[in-house]
Parts: sequence; structure tokens; C-alpha cells
Amino acid sequence: MRHHISRTAFILALGLSSVSLQAQIDDEYDEIVVTGMKVTAGGAQDINYFRGSVDRGEVPHADTMTSEGLLSQHDLILTSTTPCMQTLCLNGEAMKMNSGNMLGADYFLGLAFDTNIDGATWTRDPLNLVVVIDKSGSMSGEPLEQARKSVRAAIGKMQPGDQISIVLYGNVVETYLEPTKITRSNKGALKTKVKAIESRGSTNMEAGLVRAFELAKSTQADFDGMTRVMLFTDERPNVGKTDAGSFMGMAEAASEFDIGMTTVGVGIIFGAELATKVSSVRGGNLFFVRDNDDIERLFSTEFDFMVSEVARDMTVRVTPRSGYKITGIYGVPQDSFTRVGDSVEMNVATAFLSSAGGGLFLGVTRDNPDLPPEPVEDTESFATAQLIYTDSATKARQMQTVTAAAMDRPSENLQKASLLSQQYVALRSAANSHHEDNDQIAAFQTLKRFSDILEASPVEGLDEERKLVSTLTATTGYLSGNMEYAEALPASMRLINKWKIMGVTGSEDLRRGDVLQFDKDDNFTIFRRKRSLETSDEVEYYRVNDEQVYLSDSDLTLNYKFKKGGKLLLTHPKGDLSIRLSPYEAAMP
Repeated sequence: MRHHISRTAFILALGLSSVSLQAQIDDEYDEIVVTGMKVTAGGAQDINYFRGSVDRGEVPHADTMTSEGLLSQHDLILTSTTPCMQTLCLNGEAMKMNSGNMLGADYFLGLAFDTNIDGATWTRDPLNLVVVIDKSGSMSGEPLEQARKSVRAAIGKMQPGDQISIVLYGNVVETYLEPTKITRSNKGALKTKVKAIESRGSTNMEAGLVRAFELAKSTQADFDGMTRVMLFTDERPNVGKTDAGSFMGMAEAASEFDIGMTTVGVGIIFGAELATKVSSVRGGNLFFVRDNDDIERLFSTEFDFMVSEVARDMTVRVTPRSGYKITGIYGVPQDSFTRVGDSVEMNVATAFLSSAGGGLFLGVTRDNPDLPPEPVEDTESFATAQLIYTDSATKARQMQTVTAAAMDRPSENLQKASLLSQQYVALRSAANSHHEDNDQIAAFQTLKRFSDILEASPVEGLDEERKLVSTLTATTGYLSGNMEYAEALPASMRLINKWKIMGVTGSEDLRRGDVLQFDKDDNFTIFRRKRSLETSDEVEYYRVNDEQVYLSDSDLTLNYKFKKGGKLLLTHPKGDLSIRLSPYEAAMP
């Protein structure tokens, strides 16, 4: 990776809030351009799987999201009056938290990444890319099409001098594309070859990765640049094994040879366990694509960055001021830190360039909440952080010590990071209430509380989060019996309930007073009016879209439409069956 510190970035880092300095700069330059680049930690880079589940009207499991994935989807850079004079630095800032915050913290501390890399002169190093595609039967249809589109988009971003190979695996493994140098004239042919990949066979991920890493190692020696394996799959790798032949074992072994691995999910449930394991391996990062928009955003904006390491083997030790303790850490996996006396030590395997600046964020509380807090002045050091890392380009070990002051007027990005950390806590708490405790009221109340906090905040750039929280609040509100949220749900989600038949035409089998149930496990049940709701007469599977429901055993398709008052109308497409229903008085949990 080639990088230099820019004079413009240096001047800007001194602080544009100074009127005299600003006037001096304005006199000297017609236009000021910020050219410093941004950095984020490796591991999970999004919570797109969680977002997609919520959009479908589901309450996802807590382990399908991570704090680092959520925070990585936002630009959280913090400015400093001291310019960064090395490849990687930290900028620190703290703020007092309002009472009733979801973190239960008195203060919120941010340690955002900074760099001296000049975006005006930076160019990506040549890339030796080994693509691995799961073509097993489960990938047929949309998952494989997303993988093909992603690889074609990656080829579009590659440059003359780069090299690409493609390995396919199902029940057998094949080198579909031998190592091929990218030229200006062969991109079209390469994209056509990728488009022709077809789904076939069972899944043998380990065998596919063995071939890919062997190919990466054999081509690395004669390639002047960086080498990376990029895996596309809808299967959840077995991350429990760490032997040499396992998913993580191979990634860890390859990292010793400076071969990184990017994992791109196209349908898999990427849990926190996988994200944590990937985060712990040098050179590892993890993405999930839901649709064409995600593919476009990832490969048009992030491709050059997601393959470009900045630093590795990073350790950050944070010590709060006397009388305070660290009670929450966000932006790193929850098992990647240890306590050392009054300090907390966090480990980050790799930092990458990114379009959004990331960082590490902490909740801090008083040691003894019964004692009145000592005043924390704006100019005082609230916490000290020591950063140690290895420069990925030079392999030199670097160190920095930074202090963070508690600001009376915190930056908007620190406020944003605080809200995102609270959102992470609220989402996990609500998901656990829903799935582990079956307490829909608690899930709804947690989300409603945070939704109120989020809506009251003037911080900008959180529209996607407001939509996510609003949708999940409506879902849990409906599941807890608050029918006023029904209209805010996806139609397929509103169907999940017990429905009492108020009138029926065209059926000799169903009668007024019978109860029909659609549950979240795709079971359709009929309860006869003269029988207990504990005793069902018929059960079969159903499938649903936004307009129709299909009963698999009956081979019957019905149109459905919601009417005023939350009532439901089921009709046969031919018009010879009509069922009018009202929500049963006890809404389904």
C-alpha cells in the first residue's frame, strides 16, 4: 500500500475552529479538500442479515448482530487538534450521558481511528484475488445470482496488473478459472465466464478452501502485491473446529503468510460466533449482501478498501480517571478484551481502509454510585489510551498515547456512536426477551424506550436506524397485543395471529366461530368452535407473500386483505370462497 501524509490534512488537523487560522487558510487556498483516509477494524462490517430479517417482519436472534457490525456502517471519525504523524492513530473524546440511557453509563468514551494516509495520492497495491464460490444446491437461484453479480462487480473494479483465480465447490472442487492477469480487454470475457457458473452438488467448503489457499500460496511468490481469498457462500462455516483442515484453521495458517480472507454471505445466518472468529484472524473481514443495492454499495464503494490492510496485531489499553470504571465496550467482539487492574485491554487483529471511519467505544461509570461524583472539567483528561500495532506495509511496530477530555459540547459523531451503542444494547435485549424468555411485552417496552430516545435526538445520519427500530418496535408491539401497530407491519407478519371466523361463504367445512391460526413457524391450524383451543382439528404448513397465502397440504391458494379495524378477508382467486375474520381476543404471543 502506498501512502503519504498530505499538507492539507496536516493543516486541517490543527483545528479549523480557529478563526485566525481559518482566515489564513482561506487567503492561501481557494478550496480546502480533506484528503485524509478513514480506517475501520476488521471482522463484521455490517448487520445486513439482521436488517433483512426485520424487514420481513421477523424478530431476529440476538446473535445475528454484533456491535462492531452496526458501528461499522456509520462514519464515526473524531477530530483532533494534534495531527496524526504515523500510519494509525487514535483520537479520544468523552461525553456525559443523560440519565435513563440504555447503557447505564455515566460517561461515554470514544477512541476513533485516524491516519496520515493521504487520499489524494493513495493507490491500492496490485491484488492477487482468489475467489471461492459455493455452487452447491442450496445456492441455486438468488444466492448464486448474488454471488455471480458480486464477483462480476469485483472484476469491474480490478485494474491492469491485478490477477484473479476462481475456485468452485459443491460435492467436488474445480479450479474454474486459472490465475489470469487483468487487462483492459479481458474483463468482459471474465464477467461472461462468471455469469455461466451453475449450481450443482452438495457442500464441501473445507475442500474448496484447501484448493483456494493452495492456489493463493502457489501464486503469491511470483506476484508483486497482496494476496487475498474471497469466499462467497450461503452456508454457515463450522467455526468450532480450529484444526489445520477447518475453516478457521486454514484462515489462521494463511494469515501467517500474509494471505487475508474476506467472507461474503449471500443467505447465511452470520452469527456473532463467526464474526468473532473472523475478527480474531489477521486479515479477516466479513460482509453480508441482501440484494442488488448491497452489492452495488459494497463493491463500488468498498472494494479497494476491503482488501487493503493498514495495521495488524493492535492492542489498545484504556485507563479511565480515578473513581471511574469501564462497564461496557462496543466496536469489538465481546471476548476480545481483558481487564488489567483499572484498565481494559482490547485486541484488534486487523485494521482496514474504509469509506467510514470506525473506532472503539466504551461506557464508563463511577466506582461508587452512592458518592457524589467529582466534577469533570472540559479541559481535564477523562481517560488515557495506549495504542500499539504493527504497520501492515513496513512491518514496523508503532505506539501512541492519547488522552480524552470530557467535552461539554461533544461532537455529533460521538453522540451518534452513543446512540448506536444504545441501539445495539436495546436490540439484543429485545431479541433475547422475545426468543429466550418468550416475553413479548418486555421486548416491546425495551424497543419503545429506545425508540423514544432515538426520535428525540437531533443527530443526523440515522434514518436507516430509525426505520429499523420503528419496524421492530411495531413487530414486538403487535406480538404483545398492541393491535394499533398492525398497519405498520409487513402484510405477511400481520397474518401471524389467531383469527375468529365472523362469516364464511362457499365452504361447507368452515363455520362462523371457528378459529384459524397462522403461526411464526409456518403452521396453519383450524380450531373448531365446539372444541378447546388446545385441541386442533387440522394442521398444515403454509407459505405467504404480500398478497397470497398457500396451504401446502390442501394445495389451496387464498388471497388475503386487511380491512378496517384490523379485520382480515380471505378469498379464493376464482371468487367462490370468502372468509371474514376478526383477531381472536387473545393475540398470539
